[in-house]
Amino acid sequence: MIPPIPLELVESVQSGDVVAFCGAGLSALGGLPTGSQLARALASRLDDFDGNPDDLTEVSTTYSALRGRHALLSFLLDRVEHVPAAPTSTHRTLCGQPFAAFVSTNWDHFI
Repeated sequence: MIPPIPLELVESVQSGDVVAFCGAGLSALGGLPTGSQLARALASRLDDFDGNPDDLTEVSTTYSALRGRHALLSFLLDRVEHVPAAPTSTHRTLCGQPFAAFVSTNWDHFI
């Protein structure tokens, strides 16, 4: 059973005193890759990568050093800009709430 939302939280959202923090999983449900999926795809394109293949910062830094920043950006844009993705019902619900602001680790424009 899901516990009820505390009344104080409901009132704070209604008055615009809450900041919504949204992680990358929110947009993954809409069809976009997660950071670790992008990292693994990049790492698979490197012959002798011996770092953590799930760490997007580490893989991106190595990829950029070996292949150049333009190659990195082209790869990432291709994987993020040219995929069939759309806002989910959760995105739409969040955008309909009077949050004071949204903070997100996502690279999309769904919110």
